[in-house]
Amino acid sequence: MKKPFLILLFTSLGVGILAIAFLFWVLVVYHESYYICTEKTQKCVTVIVFHQGRDRFLRFYDGRIYSNFQLLGKDYAESYVEPDPHVHINERGQIVITDIDLPKKYQGKLQNVHFDEKPNGKHDIGESYVHLSFYPLLF
Repeated sequence: MKKPFLILLFTSLGVGILAIAFLFWVLVVYHESYYICTEKTQKCVTVIVFHQGRDRFLRFYDGRIYSNFQLLGKDYAESYVEPDPHVHINERGQIVITDIDLPKKYQGKLQNVHFDEKPNGKHDIGESYVHLSFYPLLF
């Protein structure tokens, strides 16, 4: 009678530990992801929010990003979030991101997005990136 009880105890402990480890892993690697796609050219841009200490910055990636594993080795442009950049699709079907400053860091070359600088703060064309379609990156 003791043997099935011990098996049940160790099994439930193992499942509990795995569930807690999985939840911890999901919380550690979680990123907010926003995306916009054009109807005309079917090109997409994904905006991912990263945190480093108290700072928050955005990375703009070509195409749709569905997983954290896709972030490895992909081209991006990096910008700080003060104030929120605005995103819109212009009349030629290009995705335009308007901010008070151009991105500070680039890795590779982006094809699907054009950056527009409005240093006087009048970048209210389009909508803030937080109003785009949301998709959480968990894995």
